[in-house]
Amino acid sequence: MFEINGVTFKTGDRICFPRSPFPQGRVREYEIARISPSEIQVSSNGFRYNYSRVEAVQLGITHTTADRATEK
Repeated sequence: MFEINGVTFKTGDRICFPRSPFPQGRVREYEIARISPSEIQVSSNGFRYNYSRVEAVQLGITHTTADRATEK
């Protein structure tokens, strides 16, 4: 579990990065697979990605709702 700006994130949470460099209007959802002291590992569509906590903040990590599609 970790906290960013008063928001708690834990393994299994569904998240997105609104400031990631996708084309306008496209959002990819991820699931937090692992949390370590220095980074988080997320998965989407069978792929895993590692982000430092600083990168997560810069990309605007936020929770999503479970009923949204994995990728829009």
